[in-house]
Amino acid sequence: MTTFDINLHYGQNLISFPIEPTDNSIEGVFGTDGIISSVITEGAASTFIPAINQWGGSINNIDYKKGYWVFATEETTLTVTGNLITVNPTYSIHLGANLISFPFLSEVNINQAISDNPNGRISEILGEGVAAVHFNNQWYGSLDNLKPGKGYWIHSSEQFELQISNPNAAVQEQSDYEPPPQANPYSDYQPPEMVSKSCDEGQFYH
Repeated sequence: MTTFDINLHYGQNLISFPIEPTDNSIEGVFGTDGIISSVITEGAASTFIPAINQWGGSINNIDYKKGYWVFATEETTLTVTGNLITVNPTYSIHLGANLISFPFLSEVNINQAISDNPNGRISEILGEGVAAVHFNNQWYGSLDNLKPGKGYWIHSSEQFELQISNPNAAVQEQSDYEPPPQANPYSDYQPPEMVSKSCDEGQFYH
């Protein structure tokens, strides 16, 4: 089990989740205190309704593969508890703009994270306040690394399956590893019963 903190500023924040939340309901992730007032992802949105102390809308559960625009009414820290993502997830990318996550705990250079981009089918990647454009097999712009806790818009010229690579996956998996308890091979050992034998002095002195 791992916890991850996402620092939010006032207003809209483009975020994602680098772990799978244990409770992935919108209430479980964003709470019901009203500090997070709205959550928007691609094709869906929900708003917190203070009058009934509930969330309303089309987002019921949080998906670690998606990016989210989250509106915070004040500066705050969102703490999420969940399980590490130890595989390289596959995203079903459609033509046009796709709002996706970056699902790892350590940042990865954009060239390593998206190493397979034939014919430049991903033409640009936009984060909150940063962007990169693909040209002549190179990325140019202010976005160098994909970072944990951030969401990204990916613009594609075709439909395909995208796999984001994490060169630190083995380290990430190892960091959550807990070795099984080791059995004590001597825990059931019982010393042999000592038998006292009497002898007379003549047995030792002749």
